[in-house]
Amino acid sequence: MNVAPALLEDWLRDRYFTAEIDIGCSGVENFSFADIRELAGISQEDLDQIVFRDSRSLGSPGIREAIARRWGDGNPERVMATHGSSEALFLIMSALLEYVRLGFGGPTAELEEGLARLYSSLKDYPSNVG
Repeated sequence: MNVAPALLEDWLRDRYFTAEIDIGCSGVENFSFADIRELAGISQEDLDQIVFRDSRSLGSPGIREAIARRWGDGNPERVMATHGSSEALFLIMSALLEYVRLGFGGPTAELEEGLARLYSSLKDYPSNVG
């Protein structure tokens, strides 16, 4: 299988430490677990009790409720929170393509054009901005 290079990631890697404004990172400093334990006042024993679990597929109920109140109709059942824009874009494109594949809507010119523009803008972004 021939996988195309991730041009956007390469572009970001080249500029990661020299960017004047960085809107793609959290801005959090690098911390060791020892640093975090000390800052939070957590003992090694307390840290050993922490269990990492997978998140809920649709996002946490609290986040979904807040989004529904602020930008929706108040119903968190109609809200999905993703782990970043890449996941959201993938889910949107997958849903649109599945909608067409199942025959609920033909591959309209508008849908095809929209998907082509989205793909093109993502694919060409690194070269377009230098």
